[in-house]
Amino acid sequence: MDISQLGARLNQQLVRKLNNANTISIQKWKLEASRYLMGEIVRLIQSGQSPVKGGGGQSGGKSRFQDYSPSYKDQIRKGRYKKYSKKLRPVNLTLTGKMLDSISKKINKNGFTIFFRDEKAIYHNELGAGKSKVIRRMLPLGGQEFTAAITRQLVDILDRLIKSETK
Repeated sequence: MDISQLGARLNQQLVRKLNNANTISIQKWKLEASRYLMGEIVRLIQSGQSPVKGGGGQSGGKSRFQDYSPSYKDQIRKGRYKKYSKKLRPVNLTLTGKMLDSISKKINKNGFTIFFRDEKAIYHNELGAGKSKVIRRMLPLGGQEFTAAITRQLVDILDRLIKSETK
């Protein structure tokens, strides 16, 4: 997530605050915000929800992930994934945990980027998973945003850092 692109990904309030913050606040914010985002993204996905506004793959723009396909549900019921303790709900994109464990960040002078190293992530997030090519958004793409709750928390982190430096 490049700070210059935050307007599209988050909101203008955060961009204004970042533009007015000093360099130390911004550096600390990049560290704390990226750490928070990584944890919150994984937490939401494991609870069956997309961290992206309307990114659950359901009609009506809901955040809960779309149900598994009927054939995948049958495989779960028949015990194919028993060794992983796979359940029908929540739809949490967690079979082995390898994909979610691959969440990473890169911090640079312009901001930070959150990404998944596991190649399965691109199927869930962009290309569509399974025969029906269902997209369950894990990270925002162009023009998309994180949920309002995530955005508020990112603003709160920056506000707290700015206040602590002005004391």
